[in-house]
Amino acid sequence: MRVAAMAVLLAGCDAAFGLDTTRLIDAPACLPVTSSFDTFDQDTTTPCGWGYLTQTSCTAIATGGDLVMTPTAGASNAICVCSAATPMTFTSMFGTMVQVDELPTQAGEYSQFIASSSGISWIIEYGPAGMISFARDKTRLGSVPWDASSRWWRIRPNDAGTAVIGEASGDGITWSMIAMDPSAPPATVKSDFSTGTFQSLSAPTSSRLASINVCP
Repeated sequence: MRVAAMAVLLAGCDAAFGLDTTRLIDAPACLPVTSSFDTFDQDTTTPCGWGYLTQTSCTAIATGGDLVMTPTAGASNAICVCSAATPMTFTSMFGTMVQVDELPTQAGEYSQFIASSSGISWIIEYGPAGMISFARDKTRLGSVPWDASSRWWRIRPNDAGTAVIGEASGDGITWSMIAMDPSAPPATVKSDFSTGTFQSLSAPTSSRLASINVCP
């Protein structure tokens, strides 16, 4: 099973620059691209050089245009994380988004997309129970049945700037809310994508992150 994801900050740039939002996996979502833009086109065993890479009983390499994250067979609590080093402006227009093509199906595996600030994390998570959830730290705020067509996930402040929303979309344009945190959003966040295991698996699934772009 394959996971391909693209983490971006949206600035309405698809309209401004004529970008096709159905092909965000191939094109940057905003211009100009920043130092945090990476399509992983250069094969390397040391990816995510613009940010941080964490590998705990897990191996991450860039190959074939993807960041491939593979938990170690037999390891419990394995995790790979690719995260931004610099906080980014967090507004309703600049919500942070991930595009997911496929997800793991084995019990004990998960994929997460996180926006964090000052020790607080907002998390969209998928597990093989067939649900996608939105949480603030360890508090699950809500979940909905996973729809395989909903390949885009987004975390952003609401338009009034009074809450943080977790959303899913089938096209990156029209969004459905997963849940809302009624807390005031921070001015900036850092984003990361991770994959891992909750238990020992003999053949854990690799995830694939296609590209990351952080809009200015």
